[in-house]
Amino acid sequence: MRFWYVRNSQGLNDHDWTCKAPKPDFDVVDDLDGRYMPRDLQPGQTKEELLGERTYSFRQGVLLPAAAVFDAFSQILAMLQTNGVDGFEPVGSLDDLAYFAQQRMEFLKRLSSKKHGIDTKSPAPLGGEVHVFGVDRSGVMKTYPKIRAQAKVI
Repeated sequence: MRFWYVRNSQGLNDHDWTCKAPKPDFDVVDDLDGRYMPRDLQPGQTKEELLGERTYSFRQGVLLPAAAVFDAFSQILAMLQTNGVDGFEPVGSLDDLAYFAQQRMEFLKRLSSKKHGIDTKSPAPLGGEVHVFGVDRSGVMKTYPKIRAQAKVI
């Protein structure tokens, strides 16, 4: 299993934490194998063993307050999977990860909703439709709507 992210972000401005202008080119980074595996593997442990007990949440570029919400959402999912709560299966495919990403974004959007939310300090509440895309190893690109098992090849 590999997880790659694609970005054209140049990071944040130090003086006010606003985003720098995007780069004209995109970087492709193997984040799982390049960053997390070397850091988290215990001596003698295989990558598959580690992935069986830990859920990684890739949130490249997420800012406050979303970063804390994403981390907590990931901890809840990891607890449900690690403790074997009936009905919560481990993330085992790109499709599973896409629906996890979809639910995480919908959850954040709901927290920040002017009508239903509890976050009263966000300067720009989130709204609109969440779009999640995935590209599998063979290069097939899919879009993942809110309703599970309705992914479409694009």
